[in-house]
Amino acid sequence: MLPPFYSYTYKFTATRSIFVLTAGSVDVTVTFLSPVEATDLVKQSTPFAYMAVSAASNDNAAHSVQVYSDITAEWVSANLSDTVEWSTSAVGNVITHQFQSQLPSVFSEYQDHVQSLSRAQSLDSKVNSDASKISADYAAIVELSIRQAVGATEITISRNPDGTWNTDDVIVFLKGITVIFWKYHSV
Repeated sequence: MLPPFYSYTYKFTATRSIFVLTAGSVDVTVTFLSPVEATDLVKQSTPFAYMAVSAASNDNAAHSVQVYSDITAEWVSANLSDTVEWSTSAVGNVITHQFQSQLPSVFSEYQDHVQSLSRAQSLDSKVNSDASKISADYAAIVELSIRQAVGATEITISRNPDGTWNTDDVIVFLKGITVIFWKYHSV
């Protein structure tokens, strides 16, 4: 068992919050990824985030590390009377607990964390590179401003009768400002 975390570092980018927690001779990195999909309004409209955890030795010795992360069934449905199904699976030494609504809806926009992470890292790099030409402080402000701007908006996209996304009907709402909205029309 690892001792309590006694130090940490952090880094914030336009798309990620990265925390490195030190516990004894192990560094545990927890990354929260909130994708910014500026070129894909359908993906940007999806309220979705990833959490990734990794561990590394800081004394070059081998260590056994176990990570436990948990959320509640309210993440599946805000309706507390909905039935949630739980299951557990193991692949190698990774045990995964999964849950879903007994009557799940299709949700396939974000099935590939690797591609989302790659796009996020590319955007982070470009933003940092471009803004750092002015100064490191300016780069930090721009990175956090992107997160604030994207986090303050809610994008909605309707579906066509055939089930495809109607990208001619995109509405962007500002969170907390329910009267003002901007409607995007493609040309």
